Amino acid sequence: LELCKRKDIKVSCTANAVTTSVAEFTIGLILSVIREIPRLERMLRQGYWERYMGGTVENSVIGVVGFGKIGTAVVNLIKSFRPLEVMIVDIADRSNDLLPYIEQGLNIRQVSKDEMLRNSDIITLHVPLNDETKNYIAKEELELMKSSSILINTARGSIVNEDDLYTAIKENKIYSAALDVFDQEPYVGSLAKLDNIILTSHVGSYTSSCRAKMEMQATEEIIRFFNNESLQNQVY
Repeated sequence: LELCKRKDIKVSCTANAVTTSVAEFTIGLILSVIREIPRLERMLRQGYWERYMGGTVENSVIGVVGFGKIGTAVVNLIKSFRPLEVMIVDIADRSNDLLPYIEQGLNIRQVSKDEMLRNSDIITLHVPLNDETKNYIAKEELELMKSSSILINTARGSIVNEDDLYTAIKENKIYSAALDVFDQEPYVGSLAKLDNIILTSHVGSYTSSCRAKMEMQATEEIIRFFNNESLQNQVY
């Protein structure tokens, strides 16, 4: 981006295309972890009729880190599981954005990072990777979380310190996690040794409708550029 700025090269993106697919995938991971669906399926295929006691999203405290497009979409989906409490963590003041939800009767508020970590049953990450968010969840943060809590990451891998997460789950400091993104991909690390964790291959946005939107929006931007029209999703 810095090089593009220096050379006056316009940069656009397809930011809106991934929102629905990633938000739906996040909800899928939450339900899969909380009801032990992948582990139950694996055990049955191995010939074991196991029954793990699961939890519910209903009556849970949901911590949402990042209240941009995807974070907002996750809240719009998860609010149907009411009654529940939603805690938002964001670098910007989201008071005005939360008012419509409060008027709908949703128990939602913006809190500090520490308050969210201490009280949330489920924490889901929806922030970009930068200097401020790298290792956003590491040893110190994991030690603040409930031993029954679940961590979901469909954002970027390095936001979570994978070694610290492995230790936290191995030592029962938190209950479980679901990761779709990793520091190095393809992932071959120690988290794969844990049974009570879900690991997927960066497929949150990998749906036919999402990819069609991405291609269409990119093409439309190119046409606007050559027609000397304003770009709708210009980064620079």
